[in-house]
Amino acid sequence: MRSWTEIVQNYTARYNDRIRKVTQPLKDHFGISLVNYLRISRSGRYFMVFDSVDWAEYYVSKQLFLNDPFLKHPDNFKSDCFFTDMVSGTEEFKAEFESYKTRFKFDLSVTLSVKSADGVEFFDFCASKSGSLVSGVFLNRPALLRSFAKHFKEGLRAEFQKMEEDPFSLLDLEGVDFYGDSTFNPSSESKAIHAYLKSIGKKKDVEMAASLSARERQCLKLLSAGRNIRETALDLDLSARTVESYFDNIKGKLRCKDKRDLIAIAKEYDEFSLL
Repeated sequence: MRSWTEIVQNYTARYNDRIRKVTQPLKDHFGISLVNYLRISRSGRYFMVFDSVDWAEYYVSKQLFLNDPFLKHPDNFKSDCFFTDMVSGTEEFKAEFESYKTRFKFDLSVTLSVKSADGVEFFDFCASKSGSLVSGVFLNRPALLRSFAKHFKEGLRAEFQKMEEDPFSLLDLEGVDFYGDSTFNPSSESKAIHAYLKSIGKKKDVEMAASLSARERQCLKLLSAGRNIRETALDLDLSARTVESYFDNIKGKLRCKDKRDLIAIAKEYDEFSLL
């Protein structure tokens, strides 16, 4: 079984010069001081890459991985962009994250999560509020963070291919806990959002959205993003017939007249964080 120390040496330390070169544009133009990348496949294959060896070694020496809510099966996550402080996690994780911020002198962290049929990826962007533009970029231009995600993977394509040849597994590192429910919850403000929507006359929408299953919400979110049935089936690793069945159920629950009506509701629910 591989150790966490080996992860630091085989990933971050070995390729650190190249990693820092790829992340440099964020530091030059937005004042971002630290970047962390995590990829988890559905089978448990795992990469964690830091652009700072000191940061990686601290993560391992303090055993922060023991309470890290991100180290779970991809089914626990979805595509999102959020302030890392919003993650509920455990009390231990919250305390450890605060010590992390103090140790590396940042007080702002934004996480971009990208879900795919194969698994999930996370990009963490850390900076000082007073010396960076990351908050404004996150709030006003999130597409710029997504453009970096693409740049990062393209810039480290050769390195990632080498990592694929010598993989680590969260099944080895975490055991059956890998399949357990994560304490990860970037939308911990959802109760406040729902209460607000109810107070402005949208109680029915909140209740109807709550009647959807997790899979039905996934289908509706992909529909709001412009995905058709075939593409949705590929994204969720389902048959097209199964996806069609989900949409039939959704139409009944949301009382939709036709596809146009369904698309409009999907976009509205997504904007209101009901999916």
